[in-house]
Amino acid sequence: MKKRKLLVLLSAAYVLTGCKIEISVPEGGSVVSSTGLYGCASGEVCRIDVDHKYFLEMFTAIPMPGYEFGGWEKKQGGFCGGYSSPCNLSTTTFPHYPVLMAFLGIDNVFTMNPVFLKNSIVTPQPDSIWEVRSNQLTVNYLVEGDTTVQWKRGMQEMHAIWEMQGMPGMQGVQGVQGVQGVQGVQSMSTVQRMMGIHGSASPGGIHSDSDSGVYGQAKWSYSYHYNYVADAHETNCRVVSGEIDFEFETALPQVANLEDKPEDLRGRWMRYQVGLTEHEARHQEIFRQLMRDVPSAMNRVGEVPCSDLSDRLERAANAASIRVQKVSDDYDVETNHGGYTTRPL
Repeated sequence: MKKRKLLVLLSAAYVLTGCKIEISVPEGGSVVSSTGLYGCASGEVCRIDVDHKYFLEMFTAIPMPGYEFGGWEKKQGGFCGGYSSPCNLSTTTFPHYPVLMAFLGIDNVFTMNPVFLKNSIVTPQPDSIWEVRSNQLTVNYLVEGDTTVQWKRGMQEMHAIWEMQGMPGMQGVQGVQGVQGVQGVQSMSTVQRMMGIHGSASPGGIHSDSDSGVYGQAKWSYSYHYNYVADAHETNCRVVSGEIDFEFETALPQVANLEDKPEDLRGRWMRYQVGLTEHEARHQEIFRQLMRDVPSAMNRVGEVPCSDLSDRLERAANAASIRVQKVSDDYDVETNHGGYTTRPL
């Protein structure tokens, strides 16, 4: 009797080296991928980890009103440089070329930078004191079998692992603060840590209200560091610069050796996978609101008593995170964790 087994691919991908795509988006637009799993907004620097053979995305540059897309920047190591059409990137053919597969294990950084040109009078936007960066990763876990029943069992096993780990979403925020006083540079050792923000889109499939077999997961986390100045009396303080790093991760199943399965099975899996990917991509689209809402909320803190600054920033970030998470949770309720949009196997 052939034993089933669940192959976990890149379950610790966040510690592995691999090819990276860096997208630096200037003022005037944004970049989004065809599945919606990846996106980068104006003024942000985003990194995408590509270390598996299932990557297949088309990236589109979307100009804001008053701007037009001038093409992808042409430079060494830049994808689609000099072209103004959507940029298609794929690793699906890499297994046929050992040289290309080797790239997936090398910590190379490639760029894909859009150029946006003003085409009318544009109201200048105030500069943000926060530099925003993100790292975006899709982790693929493999399931084996020659029937949909075996595939479901494999996905249930992974779901069970997630549940044993408490559905870890890496949620929370860690704030590290530095202070630049009027008399020189001082330092503070206070490190704020706020955990327990629920940021995972729980996969369905074994929930009592869902028999859709949705076994994906979307999660997020972020950390920040800032510098602030005190007034002449060292009574009130305000942030003068800061950095926020976001992490977005999506886990999706892949069938081992799908190309060897019968055509009807391949078709059923591909239809299922499209719906599942769309569901998790919507979660990530919602989560990416954090990259706008969190720094905006922290900007509004303004000048406050120095003793309250850290707590005010923490509360502002927390409130923005909870608002975004509620939208994500509501989306799961509306879609029955994807059960209404994902075709059952």
